[in-house]
Amino acid sequence: MPLPAVLVLLLLIVGAAVLAYLPLTLTPSPVPANGPTHQFSAERAVTDLQRLASRPRPMGSAAHQEAVSTIQDELVALGVESEVVEKVVARPDFGTVFAARLRNVIARIPGTDSTGAVLLMSHFNSVPTSPAANDGGLGVVTALETIRALRAAGPVRNDIIVWFGDADETTAMNTEALTDHRWFQDVELALAFEGIGTRGPSLLSFAGAGHPGTPLPPQAVGESTGVQFSGGSFSTDEGRWLRDALEVLSRPVPVLPLNDVALGASPDLATAVAGTDVAALSFAQIGDTSGYHTDLDRPDRTSLGSLQSSGDSALALVRHFGAFDFTAPASTGGLVAFSAGPGWTLAYPVSWALPLAAAAGILVVVAVVVGRRRHVLALTGVLSGILACAVGMVLAAALAAAVTVVLEPEVHFARNPYGYGWRMLLLVALGLVCSAAVYLVAARLLRTTPRDLGMVAGPLVVLTVAAVVTAAVLPAASYVFTWPAVAAAALLAWRVLAPPQTERPWALTAGLTVVGVVVAIAAVPVVYLLASGTSVLQPMFAAVITVVVVLLGGALTAHFLLLARRRWVIPAVLLATAGTLGIASQVAAGFNTERPRPDYIEYALDAETDRAQWISAGTAPDDWTEQFYPEGFSADQLAFSPGYFFGQSIDVITAPAPSLELAPPEVKLIEERTENGVRTVTMRLTSPRGAPTAHLDLDLPGDLVAADVEGQDLLVPEGRPVRELPITAYNVDQEGMQITVSTRGAGPITGTLTDYSNGLPTVSGVTIRPRPADHMPAPYDFRDPTSVRTSVRM
Repeated sequence: MPLPAVLVLLLLIVGAAVLAYLPLTLTPSPVPANGPTHQFSAERAVTDLQRLASRPRPMGSAAHQEAVSTIQDELVALGVESEVVEKVVARPDFGTVFAARLRNVIARIPGTDSTGAVLLMSHFNSVPTSPAANDGGLGVVTALETIRALRAAGPVRNDIIVWFGDADETTAMNTEALTDHRWFQDVELALAFEGIGTRGPSLLSFAGAGHPGTPLPPQAVGESTGVQFSGGSFSTDEGRWLRDALEVLSRPVPVLPLNDVALGASPDLATAVAGTDVAALSFAQIGDTSGYHTDLDRPDRTSLGSLQSSGDSALALVRHFGAFDFTAPASTGGLVAFSAGPGWTLAYPVSWALPLAAAAGILVVVAVVVGRRRHVLALTGVLSGILACAVGMVLAAALAAAVTVVLEPEVHFARNPYGYGWRMLLLVALGLVCSAAVYLVAARLLRTTPRDLGMVAGPLVVLTVAAVVTAAVLPAASYVFTWPAVAAAALLAWRVLAPPQTERPWALTAGLTVVGVVVAIAAVPVVYLLASGTSVLQPMFAAVITVVVVLLGGALTAHFLLLARRRWVIPAVLLATAGTLGIASQVAAGFNTERPRPDYIEYALDAETDRAQWISAGTAPDDWTEQFYPEGFSADQLAFSPGYFFGQSIDVITAPAPSLELAPPEVKLIEERTENGVRTVTMRLTSPRGAPTAHLDLDLPGDLVAADVEGQDLLVPEGRPVRELPITAYNVDQEGMQITVSTRGAGPITGTLTDYSNGLPTVSGVTIRPRPADHMPAPYDFRDPTSVRTSVRM
């Protein structure tokens, strides 16, 4: 190909990638505080955010109670009555029973002639290590400012219910209180807004409905599967909610590859609507998640444009569905929808997904059959291309995992390291390196033009298989593979059926450009979604991203073969690019006041032995935690956080600490009885020192028969003996929590009990230097906690 054609091709593909990326970052201009009252104003909303999210508000804290009061005060100012919904919820999950005394806020705005209620929901609580301005706070103030704008414009037809939930960070327990509330039976549509990042637009991440009669499967004591959003519990077959959203929103950005299994839904929303016929739309802000669950998630780092995006979406949808007739019968099927550039969303019926994927496969088959007959395509080349694609995916996964381990920062983050954007580009470059290298090496070995064209067809076979499988199983994700497969298969068929035309440089350039543009539009959002929504720090997630890149890179095989006059040039350039991106990611991962180093320190007292120790996460102290280890440290692995990290063992360092007189937690025997060989013990767990969280680990003398927390029955698995019962209790307060355990066996119930309070104790004679500005508490379960441990026997 002539150099001008090559430059035009590359420029257009890169331009398409940029255009595909822009919708994921562009936000509207914020409406000023003195803007029209019937509009959503980010500047007005951020005032509420500063009041709500000035500090962490975990369950059991004074800030948590203040948040409840703040929300209610704001609703009173808006002329809306509210009530506090209190409930003790106990739920097995991740091998532990989570129990909490919850305080939620609910409000209702009556409509003029309601046909059903619209539910606007968000959680307001936070983890102890973060003010959570975006992770919860953004959704709360979005709801409040939306209500303000609605009240200014006058009443709507349908009732509007607003739910501010508690305990989202602990398996979304608040939804049990929501679904039990008398108003939930009136809900027809639920809208949830979440922000795990500090910037970017509010992305439409789930659109569907609960599937009546198939709720989320309940977890049993001892199960460790975690919260599962089962496809059977949700339905995306009715696409009118998505279609209306795309028509109503001024700049919709749908990111729905996992729509069919509801993994893009807010946990609160997903657990609330599962098994019902309530429709649901969920939105998420995922730009820059490096501050997730840390002090960096604060109001002054919240983008006003992001807040405006969230509010514009909420207000438009509440107004639209506030006037909606929910009694009208459904008339539309499901949709496949995706963003193709700024202001450009493509949508088509789900029923098209499988035929489109099959069409790509038919084009590939036709090209291979005709190509063989015309002797322009060799079957050995096709088989070699398939093998090269498989090798490329394995090689890319291994390389990505290895590079991620090598570049792993000194400390772990909850979701992504600083500089994860560079890391994301690095993984894309590594995937392209592997794609280009394996195809060019294979083509070099085959050496003939017919086999080269077969090499182009081979990866398309793999890509079309992926398209057909996703179209059948996960149709919302099928576009990611279908459209690159259709475009590349059409180009291949054209080259086989009309070779004289494709030999013209600019005609071929046009065909290659179309394929490259389609691949860029499909690949950029899904790679961004994978990298932002998961953790590119983890080797497994890095491997997944590169495998997707290699799979989509199969559509670019013709580009690699035709652009490389010297077959080593493209892999070499891509490898150099990857190296540059790797260096950039490491530079961006450095620590400073804008990117503080997270660290963790815990004062742990064993009340039985009267011995205490300092515990820090990691393998060595940093320049702040070193003050706790003046005489050295010992390395260990401990599951020191029983809550959000669910007892995972973490590398720690320990050293002796001064022993303090701290009251240990208690388990008091209230009642005991034995009947038919089953011993039932009722006990009350308390923390005399007022710690808000406690973890009880019980060893049972025989099989667990039944258990409950504050009257909430726990599911005990059938046919599998349970001899351990771990319970993590939140918001214990002075009342404590009553626990009843029924077990077989004549021996005593034994175990350990530890309570946790956030903040280090005052140690006589020890001055603890405050953290410098370039440090912050690590996003684990507690914020520099004091823990007191004792034994249990009854």
